[in-house]
Amino acid sequence: MSSAKPPSCDDTVLAVIYTGIQESCFASASDAEALAQDISDLETRIWKHCRERYLGIFPMVGPAAPQFAKFGKFHLATDTCHVIAKNYLELIRPYNGTTHVLIVGTAAAATALEAKKHGLHTCIFQPATRGLDSVEELTTAGVVIADADPALNSFLDAALARRAGVHPYIPECFCDAIMDKAGLPPAWCAYKRNNFLWRTTMRLRRAISAVTAEGFDGVWPPYKEKDPALRYKGRWRCTQAEKEELGEAMDQASGAGIHIGDAMTIYTYTPSFEQVNWHTFWLLKQEVETLRAQLAAVNTK
Repeated sequence: MSSAKPPSCDDTVLAVIYTGIQESCFASASDAEALAQDISDLETRIWKHCRERYLGIFPMVGPAAPQFAKFGKFHLATDTCHVIAKNYLELIRPYNGTTHVLIVGTAAAATALEAKKHGLHTCIFQPATRGLDSVEELTTAGVVIADADPALNSFLDAALARRAGVHPYIPECFCDAIMDKAGLPPAWCAYKRNNFLWRTTMRLRRAISAVTAEGFDGVWPPYKEKDPALRYKGRWRCTQAEKEELGEAMDQASGAGIHIGDAMTIYTYTPSFEQVNWHTFWLLKQEVETLRAQLAAVNTK
């Protein structure tokens, strides 16, 4: 399938379209929260499979339910957010080089059929949709219905295959060869720069989520509303590995110029894990065994 423009390092081949996430589309806050969690699971699947940067398209006709605000904030932070009222399917291909779209939300079927009409490779991730009753018309139109990882991964691989045409040796690309031939120092092209920003922000977001997922022992936020100086005691129920990953993600984000204020506040309330000195541990163990032997000798007298 030919593209509206030649592939370039500015392209964002993959897009996720968040359809029907307005407050009016949900009977209750719990319904919206359940769908938001399913979309978060899709993020995790993309991250684990390929970590490919993607557009976040929000064809909004009204305010989104607050449960979905985190997705908009993430895409705004990584310059991948598009809030478009109409004709967005006509625009993403010529302006962003987008050829593959993943569709989630409560209006997936109609959006998928429209995307196919615009010549886009289209996939509905079924676990992150609602109201998708009949899929016969969709499959007949060529829409991929992914209900598990193999089908989703196959679709993502197809998007990566097009990207590989621009960057034959990911993460390197032809820009390096051009710079070298011109006698210029190595420099990141738009693709590598944008993907680094996206992955760094996503890593920080995932690290925060891992630390906070098990809850907080105490009151959060950990201060009294009228007097922030009076702190409550409490700690996140995270593991040492989760704390260390958050610390490393913060260091990477800070070095990239990404604001980490909220992450720092969360990190402050992680538990203090004792570092084990294995030499000292071994000496103490030997000492305990010696004392046990002496005690046994006394008991036999």
